[in-house]
Amino acid sequence: MFLSTAFALSRLGRRGIDRVTGRPAASGRAAARIGSVLRHRFPSSPYRQPWTWGPTAAIEARRNALSGIPEDQAVRASPSVLDLLADRPELYRLELGSRPDAVSAARDVDLIVVDASEFDRWDPVRRRVFADGLDALGFVQPTGRDDRVSSLAGVLVWQRLR
Repeated sequence: MFLSTAFALSRLGRRGIDRVTGRPAASGRAAARIGSVLRHRFPSSPYRQPWTWGPTAAIEARRNALSGIPEDQAVRASPSVLDLLADRPELYRLELGSRPDAVSAARDVDLIVVDASEFDRWDPVRRRVFADGLDALGFVQPTGRDDRVSSLAGVLVWQRLR
């Protein structure tokens, strides 16, 4: 035992394996197979669901609905719509909360944009109170073609009458 310890300690610090031999073509094929399996089986692979990559129809409909809003008007919008309106000089976040407050929503803005899915979280009475409050403050929902596009996109828009 003592003799084997001395030989083991004398080799300490030296590499144990000097050379590994193998065929480079076989290693390349194995790496290609592993990459192929990972590419097709990984959850975020575009080969699994390629139609979900890129903008969806709902996002495109929202962009089209919001493209008609004039650039020079101050806007208060729901958090989920803020990124579509981010290039505006005056953009404020609409705090929806559990109780609608039309007065604070209308302060210092000309347009109010609400995501319909967030608006639907309120019960019908609160939705009506919010809409009537905006109506009393001089806001109207635009009518015509843009209104139909907005309702299809799930975006509600109120505009202040000047």
